[in-house]
Amino acid sequence: SPQVPAGLALDTRRGLIVTTNAQSNGAAIVPMSARAARPSDIVRSDGPLAHPMGTTVDPVTGLVYIAVFSRNLVAVIDPTTRRQVDQIPGLYKASVVTVDAQRRRLYVGNADYDAKKNNFVAVVDLRTNRVIKKIATPSNSRAKVDPTTGRIWANSFDTGKISIIDPVSLQIVKTID
Repeated sequence: SPQVPAGLALDTRRGLIVTTNAQSNGAAIVPMSARAARPSDIVRSDGPLAHPMGTTVDPVTGLVYIAVFSRNLVAVIDPTTRRQVDQIPGLYKASVVTVDAQRRRLYVGNADYDAKKNNFVAVVDLRTNRVIKKIATPSNSRAKVDPTTGRIWANSFDTGKISIIDPVSLQIVKTID
Protein backbone atom coordinates (compact mmCIF):
# COMPACT_ATOMS: atom_id res chain seq x y z
CA SER A 1 0.00 0.00 0.00
CA PRO A 2 1.18 3.56 -0.52
CA GLN A 3 3.13 5.28 2.21
CA VAL A 4 0.78 8.03 3.39
CA PRO A 5 2.59 9.95 6.15
CA ALA A 6 0.92 10.06 9.57
CA GLY A 7 3.95 11.21 11.57
CA LEU A 8 6.58 13.56 10.18
CA ALA A 9 9.99 14.70 11.43
CA LEU A 10 12.72 16.69 9.73
CA ASP A 11 16.45 16.37 10.21
CA THR A 12 17.63 19.49 8.39
CA ARG A 13 21.22 19.04 9.62
CA ARG A 14 21.49 15.69 7.83
CA GLY A 15 18.94 16.43 5.08
CA LEU A 16 16.43 13.70 5.99
CA ILE A 17 12.64 13.38 6.22
CA VAL A 18 11.17 10.74 8.56
CA THR A 19 7.59 9.58 8.01
CA THR A 20 5.40 6.98 9.70
CA ASN A 21 2.38 5.26 8.23
CA ALA A 22 -0.09 3.83 10.75
CA GLN A 23 -2.20 2.21 8.00
CA SER A 24 0.60 0.10 6.51
CA ASN A 25 2.60 -0.28 9.76
CA GLY A 26 5.73 1.24 8.28
CA ALA A 27 8.16 4.11 8.36
CA ALA A 28 10.66 5.60 5.96
CA ILE A 29 13.71 7.84 6.19
CA VAL A 30 14.04 9.69 2.89
CA PRO A 31 16.65 12.21 1.73
CA MET A 32 15.15 15.70 1.36
CA SER A 33 16.58 15.79 -2.16
CA ALA A 34 14.65 12.65 -3.24
CA ARG A 35 11.73 12.73 -5.66
CA ALA A 36 10.35 9.45 -4.25
CA ALA A 37 11.08 6.99 -1.47
CA ARG A 38 13.09 3.90 -2.43
CA PRO A 39 12.84 0.42 -0.91
CA SER A 40 16.16 1.08 0.88
CA ASP A 41 14.52 4.02 2.71
CA ILE A 42 12.10 1.72 4.58
CA VAL A 43 12.83 1.35 8.30
CA ARG A 44 13.64 -2.17 9.55
CA SER A 45 12.74 -2.92 13.16
CA ASP A 46 13.10 -5.78 15.64
CA GLY A 47 9.34 -6.35 15.58
CA PRO A 48 6.47 -4.98 13.58
CA LEU A 49 6.00 -1.22 13.56
CA ALA A 50 2.42 -1.94 14.62
CA HIS A 51 0.53 1.35 14.23
CA PRO A 52 3.50 3.74 14.29
CA MET A 53 2.38 7.25 15.16
CA GLY A 54 4.62 10.19 16.02
CA THR A 55 8.28 10.47 15.21
CA THR A 56 11.10 12.85 16.08
CA VAL A 57 14.82 13.21 15.50
CA ASP A 58 17.40 13.91 18.20
CA PRO A 59 19.33 16.87 16.78
CA VAL A 60 22.42 15.93 18.82
CA THR A 61 22.81 12.26 17.83
CA GLY A 62 20.62 12.08 14.73
CA LEU A 63 18.80 9.04 16.14
CA VAL A 64 15.16 8.67 15.12
CA TYR A 65 12.43 7.87 17.67
CA ILE A 66 9.16 6.29 16.49
CA ALA A 67 6.17 5.79 18.80
CA VAL A 68 4.81 2.28 18.18
CA PHE A 69 1.26 2.47 19.52
CA SER A 70 0.26 -1.21 19.36
CA ARG A 71 3.52 -2.45 20.90
CA ASN A 72 3.63 0.07 23.79
CA LEU A 73 7.14 1.23 22.99
CA VAL A 74 9.32 3.69 21.14
CA ALA A 75 11.65 2.24 18.52
CA VAL A 76 15.10 3.88 18.30
CA ILE A 77 16.36 3.91 14.72
CA ASP A 78 19.80 4.59 13.23
CA PRO A 79 19.03 6.86 10.25
CA THR A 80 22.08 5.71 8.29
CA THR A 81 21.21 2.00 8.29
CA ARG A 82 17.41 2.51 8.72
CA ARG A 83 17.57 -0.24 11.37
CA GLN A 84 16.36 -0.37 14.96
CA VAL A 85 19.22 -0.07 17.47
CA ASP A 86 17.22 0.05 20.71
CA GLN A 87 13.72 0.32 22.09
CA ILE A 88 12.07 2.06 25.02
CA PRO A 89 9.41 -0.23 26.54
CA GLY A 90 6.66 0.44 29.08
CA LEU A 91 5.00 3.27 27.15
CA TYR A 92 1.34 2.31 27.08
CA LYS A 93 -0.15 3.20 23.66
CA ALA A 94 2.76 5.49 22.72
CA SER A 95 1.57 8.24 20.40
CA VAL A 96 3.51 11.50 19.98
CA VAL A 97 7.19 12.04 20.80
CA THR A 98 9.36 15.14 21.18
CA VAL A 99 13.02 15.70 22.13
CA ASP A 100 14.47 18.16 24.62
CA ALA A 101 18.04 18.21 23.30
CA GLN A 102 19.36 20.48 26.05
CA ARG A 103 18.20 18.21 28.89
CA ARG A 104 18.75 14.96 26.91
CA ARG A 105 15.14 13.87 27.33
CA LEU A 106 12.40 12.41 25.19
CA TYR A 107 8.77 13.08 26.08
CA VAL A 108 6.21 10.49 25.00
CA GLY A 109 2.46 11.02 25.00
CA ASN A 110 0.01 8.16 25.10
CA ALA A 111 -3.36 7.59 23.51
CA ASP A 112 -5.53 5.46 25.78
CA TYR A 113 -8.56 6.01 23.53
CA ASP A 114 -10.77 3.34 25.03
CA ALA A 115 -10.37 2.97 28.79
CA LYS A 116 -8.83 6.42 29.36
CA LYS A 117 -7.25 5.12 32.58
CA ASN A 118 -3.55 5.29 31.66
CA ASN A 119 -3.03 8.99 30.98
CA PHE A 120 0.48 10.38 31.13
CA VAL A 121 3.41 12.00 29.41
CA ALA A 122 6.46 9.79 29.93
CA VAL A 123 9.89 11.32 30.49
CA VAL A 124 12.76 9.29 29.03
CA ASP A 125 16.46 9.88 29.77
CA LEU A 126 18.12 9.79 26.33
CA ARG A 127 21.46 8.77 27.86
CA THR A 128 19.96 5.46 29.02
CA ASN A 129 16.70 5.20 27.00
CA ARG A 130 14.85 4.49 30.25
CA VAL A 131 11.61 6.00 31.52
CA ILE A 132 12.39 8.18 34.55
CA LYS A 133 8.88 9.48 35.24
CA LYS A 134 5.29 9.31 34.04
CA ILE A 135 3.50 12.61 34.58
CA ALA A 136 -0.28 12.20 35.00
CA THR A 137 -2.09 14.32 32.39
CA PRO A 138 -5.56 14.53 30.84
CA SER A 139 -6.25 11.68 28.40
CA ASN A 140 -4.44 11.45 25.07
CA SER A 141 -1.91 14.21 25.81
CA ARG A 142 0.61 15.13 23.13
CA ALA A 143 3.72 17.01 24.26
CA LYS A 144 6.00 19.60 22.66
CA VAL A 145 9.03 21.24 24.24
CA ASP A 146 9.68 24.98 24.23
CA PRO A 147 13.39 25.04 23.32
CA THR A 148 13.89 28.40 25.02
CA THR A 149 12.36 27.67 28.45
CA GLY A 150 12.39 23.86 28.44
CA ARG A 151 8.74 23.85 29.49
CA ILE A 152 6.68 20.98 28.15
CA TRP A 153 3.29 21.88 26.67
CA ALA A 154 0.96 18.88 26.52
CA ASN A 155 -2.40 19.22 24.79
CA SER A 156 -5.13 16.67 25.39
CA PHE A 157 -6.66 15.46 22.14
CA ASP A 158 -9.70 14.29 24.17
CA THR A 159 -10.37 17.19 26.57
CA GLY A 160 -8.84 20.24 24.90
CA LYS A 161 -6.86 21.04 28.07
CA ILE A 162 -3.24 22.12 27.80
CA SER A 163 -0.91 21.13 30.65
CA ILE A 164 2.27 23.13 31.12
CA ILE A 165 5.01 21.05 32.77
CA ASP A 166 8.10 22.46 34.49
CA PRO A 167 11.28 20.76 33.18
CA VAL A 168 12.99 20.80 36.59
CA SER A 169 10.25 19.52 38.89
CA LEU A 170 8.49 17.54 36.10
CA GLN A 171 5.20 18.71 37.61
CA ILE A 172 2.24 20.40 35.94
CA VAL A 173 2.51 24.08 36.90
CA LYS A 174 -0.46 25.40 34.94
CA THR A 175 -3.48 24.11 33.03
CA ILE A 176 -5.24 25.99 30.26
CA ASP A 177 -8.88 25.03 29.59
